[in-house]
Amino acid sequence: MAKKGDVYRCDSCGHEIEVKEGTEDLVCCGQSMTKVEEPPKKGGSKCCGR
Repeated sequence: MAKKGDVYRCDSCGHEIEVKEGTEDLVCCGQSMTKVEEPPKKGGSKCCGR
């Protein structure tokens, strides 16, 4: 389960998010996002829209 403040990245498109509220598994581009330890990039990449 993703917790508030966790940062996740899509390994396909590079989209990064910071969790604002606890949630279940995060998915982008049809696959689970990977938790990262570094803070999100300012003005991060745009999602592929999937």
